[in-house]
Amino acid sequence: MKQTLIKDLELKIEQTRDSFEKVKLLNELALILEDSNLSYAIRVVDEAVNLAQSLDESNPEVSAVVAISLFTRGLLNLETTNYELTISSIYQALPFITQIKDDLLNGRAFEVLAKANFAMGNAPEGFEFTWQALSYYETLSNRRWQAGLYNLVGRQYMQMGQLDWAERYFQQAVDQMEGLPTNKTHADIHLNWCLLDTKKEDFEQAQQHVHEAIKIYRSFNAMDKLTKALVIHARVHETLKDYDEALKHLNQALQICEDHGLLYRKVRVLLAMGQIKFEIQDYDSAFSRLQEALAISEQLNMRHEGIRIHRSLARGYKQIGDIDKSLDHFESFFRYEKQIEKEQDVQRIRSLEIMHQVAQTPTSSRLLGQQSLSFRDQLNLMRTSQLTLSPSQITDPLTGLLNRKHFLTILENDHLNIEHYGKIVSLVMLDVDQFKKVNQENGNLIADQILVELSQMLRGEFRPRDQVWRISGEEFVILLPNIDCKHAQILAERLLQHVREHIFEIDQKTIQITISMGIACTSADDEKPMDMLLEHANHAWLIAKQNGGNQVVTWHSSK
Repeated sequence: MKQTLIKDLELKIEQTRDSFEKVKLLNELALILEDSNLSYAIRVVDEAVNLAQSLDESNPEVSAVVAISLFTRGLLNLETTNYELTISSIYQALPFITQIKDDLLNGRAFEVLAKANFAMGNAPEGFEFTWQALSYYETLSNRRWQAGLYNLVGRQYMQMGQLDWAERYFQQAVDQMEGLPTNKTHADIHLNWCLLDTKKEDFEQAQQHVHEAIKIYRSFNAMDKLTKALVIHARVHETLKDYDEALKHLNQALQICEDHGLLYRKVRVLLAMGQIKFEIQDYDSAFSRLQEALAISEQLNMRHEGIRIHRSLARGYKQIGDIDKSLDHFESFFRYEKQIEKEQDVQRIRSLEIMHQVAQTPTSSRLLGQQSLSFRDQLNLMRTSQLTLSPSQITDPLTGLLNRKHFLTILENDHLNIEHYGKIVSLVMLDVDQFKKVNQENGNLIADQILVELSQMLRGEFRPRDQVWRISGEEFVILLPNIDCKHAQILAERLLQHVREHIFEIDQKTIQITISMGIACTSADDEKPMDMLLEHANHAWLIAKQNGGNQVVTWHSSK
């Protein structure tokens, strides 16, 4: 029946000429494919995102499909370990989700962010996003999604070695699911109970839990999660040194991967097989499985899995005395690890951007439940013992805008990229004309108040997802995702007029100011590195200043 539905959707997509309807169908198809063919699902959702971003975002119905497309891309890439694209997609989706006032989608978006941060080792940020998600789920009284969140928290505590806390949250997950029809969340909880029981060496109970998970996944034809359960089942047998039984489950998982084209999951199955083959000293087979896993992981850019594979190969070659090959793989392991460490720092900055974005977006107050408040208290206690970042670290204390430190950090780390903000990007440099004179005539306090009020105007003129930095005293940079040069020029001219006409009334003084702006743009057809985009915006701004200020200049590639 599922295959029939897939075929019907593919046919409708092929026949549909209306872009809006086509995006809706693509999103539907991607979600149906999630459990059975993740690679295909990602190709489908990428097409949906590209098409959605070409639509008129001012239409509320379009905003909804853009939000769903970006969210779905983030959700699907979570399973591929492409956490940068996961977080970028959710970052782009959140303003649209807020705009359409979809609390469930808001909660799910924060849950995806929590999972990505936990997976990268950014536990404090993961817990922060978990609390955000929980506050939405409790408002909706949605027990299934709350259960999934408690299951996630329990797994994180288990990985941190805090087994009592893990068990407490797994039990809360079970309690939330009581009375609900059996679904995949039940299986997810059983799978984590299995891992916990294995750590506690209660292998009989672990087997019961994994058997129940496998039965539920089979009943829902959730092939991707079924292979995950089979790998965990194999790991239980591996712990018991029952290698034949472990390999039997892995062979079943491998066959499912090959039958359904589950390339991402196949990498993990092959890795597990290779590691067990080393245990039984079947070196030829172990190297063959791991090399196959490595080839697929490199094809799919699965760097997190690549680390584990290179480490296993390095140890394997060391065991047989091939030191040169062992060193080669250790070098690759360390190179991948360095890349992941950099990505981890980058994504912590991304998470701070999202926290800042959420803080800047007006939201209706939510009545938080006891569990949510308890979790919040627990999170605050954790902050006293763990190093964590805070949105204040990237925020200008005077204006509340993003600060210079954040701006320089993202440029230095080369992650102010098109993929994060969209295919079309405009950058605006802005300063206050003759601000030194304003300062001298009115004093620092009044000058600061002007900057605060101007910053409020900037936030009001642009969308919540537009980035606004204060990079020095009276200088600002604005980044406009999915805005072309023509539209950026219109927005800038409108801002120019509003500032020119605005009267600042401070301490019984009336003051008027003007601003100068330079604009540079990039697009899918004319990609520029962001440092070049900044340079071009700076040149345009200098021209505006040289021409007397109080104007907008756009840099054109022909210059």
